[in-house]
Amino acid sequence: MFATSTPATAEGFFDRTTELARIEDAVTRLMKGAPKWLCLVGPRKVGKTSLLREVERRARERGAPQPCFVVVDVLETMPASTEVLRAVALQAVDALLSRDAGQALGPLASTPDAWRGALVGSTMFSKLPQALKQTVLELPTLPDDPRTLATMLSVPEQLAQALDTWVVVAIDEFQELATLHRGGPDVMALLRSIWQRHRRTSYIVSGSARSTLLELATS
Repeated sequence: MFATSTPATAEGFFDRTTELARIEDAVTRLMKGAPKWLCLVGPRKVGKTSLLREVERRARERGAPQPCFVVVDVLETMPASTEVLRAVALQAVDALLSRDAGQALGPLASTPDAWRGALVGSTMFSKLPQALKQTVLELPTLPDDPRTLATMLSVPEQLAQALDTWVVVAIDEFQELATLHRGGPDVMALLRSIWQRHRRTSYIVSGSARSTLLELATS
């Protein structure tokens, strides 16, 4: 579910000084309570994920509390579907609670009983608000409808609030989500209406279709 190609970081990462500075500025703004969207445009496999992972690596090296990063590629759930929103929520749980749970949570999402069992063993999970705990437990099996899509979209922000931290959510090939409203809810409108209220989560959207991506991100 979460398989990705391996991005370059540290010694394997070169140049991109300007782009790194832009992303690091977005992270700093998030930690100061002024999150903003950031749009990265470039051909597929040009290194957008590597940029994000390098910012994450540098943040960890600073030692002080830093945001966790959730990176999802829409093309890994092709054909494009709202399952990418579930993937974002599941990865947020994985990024924030796996260490405390003593195991990687992401791979357990395909086995709901194992997912729930691992979460119950987490001290951090036990301290979450009851409604959020219930949502997280049910994430792998929540039905795909407009109400639950809004619930999934709120998971990273709710976790960040409950755990007093920050989350950076990056979605690659974001323009593919433009097709999802055909015959269903307007996912882009739903994304914008929910994300714009978030204060502990910042969103980086990236893709290869420049005109479509910029229109989606700024409309």
